Amino acid sequence: MPKTKPRPKKTDYDIQRLLLAHKRLGESPPARLKWLLTFKDRDLNLLHPEEREALGYDLQAFISQGSGVVTGGYSLKSMPSELTTEIQAEVREGFANLFSETHNSDSGATATEVWNFPPPEWVFLKRTSPLNAKRSKIELVMNLVSVSHKPGEPFVDPKRAILYGILNTIREGQNLLRACAECKSPFIPVRRQEYCSTRCSQRARDRRRKKIGAEEGRNRHRDDFKNEGRT
Repeated sequence: MPKTKPRPKKTDYDIQRLLLAHKRLGESPPARLKWLLTFKDRDLNLLHPEEREALGYDLQAFISQGSGVVTGGYSLKSMPSELTTEIQAEVREGFANLFSETHNSDSGATATEVWNFPPPEWVFLKRTSPLNAKRSKIELVMNLVSVSHKPGEPFVDPKRAILYGILNTIREGQNLLRACAECKSPFIPVRRQEYCSTRCSQRARDRRRKKIGAEEGRNRHRDDFKNEGRT
């Protein structure tokens, strides 16, 4: 009687999905940051159900990115479509706040906005250097594991865990970001690139042409007025 292959366990599928998600995100901070900026502007209504499901696993691949965040062995799961939409809204609003300015009417000063994150369960410092080290190394750690959700069952909110992974991704790649000279949206420039898209660069060129045309028109009008005064 031929032997039948054992049916893969659900955990095997989850591990495979997570590995594929990490490949789509990329292993470097620039790659993950680029993915995040693309996700921010993506139209989720155009995705098939399978694409929405894959996108949920991509977002969960942000969990435990970077250091200083404790998620207590978060279990991968299929994410509700609504949660993906909520996270995208958070990312859009967060980037919009980071790359905008508000003017203080009293002093005339300009204040940079901030991206607010949900508070962790608790925060602590952890010494990571040997006790006899000449220089101590102490890291800030944010714990996301809740013990109040169900007695005896530690719980990690996936939305909060994903957002903290995104937080670390932005912290690691912050020096790569630049605000578009036209629309002020964040992007990763290539060399001295000033605009996030050809559309924004074209808008800037059109505005400059319009301004030059208006100045030339005023100059011609002024010259004509002077010439009329001489005759």
